[in-house]
Amino acid sequence: MLEVVREAGHGPVDMVGFSTGAVVGAAAAAREPGLVRRLVLCGGFAHYGHPWQRLFTRTWKRLAELDANAFAEFTLLHAVSDGYLDGLTSRDRLGVRAGLMPSPGMVALVDLISRLDITEQLAKITVPTLVIGNKQDQLVPLRYSRHFREAIPGSEYAELDTGHLAMLERPEELSRLIEDFLAR
Repeated sequence: MLEVVREAGHGPVDMVGFSTGAVVGAAAAAREPGLVRRLVLCGGFAHYGHPWQRLFTRTWKRLAELDANAFAEFTLLHAVSDGYLDGLTSRDRLGVRAGLMPSPGMVALVDLISRLDITEQLAKITVPTLVIGNKQDQLVPLRYSRHFREAIPGSEYAELDTGHLAMLERPEELSRLIEDFLAR
């Protein structure tokens, strides 16, 4: 990511990272703050090493090995809030579920998540940062987003009443939070 910003020659840039992208964005801002003007991190986490997180990723990986449909359904159940899922038509639910099948890239992402730890880097972030936690998030429960915020000095915090996939459930609210923060 940093190489793209350097090559484009248009820095510093505003970075918006979602989920694992929030981890990448935070690490990038900690490493080279001169390339980042403002940082927005949604559904991020410092690491996935707590017992709950380790059990979750082990279950996720095992489902990918044993049953692709169970993997997709497990992911769907944890990626969106129950209210959002209940409001989907059968066709829409199948469409979202189809995008959550255990592709090689998705399985590699789950494996990567289980090994990531940027705890030490968070205190090095000096750029204005907004951390967004999702109240009904079951992939990155709210306590992990709050910890993420607490570890970044001077960061701001907001919450959305949504599951992990805030851009599906609350796109207007998410966009407004991001735009308002970046406009300052």
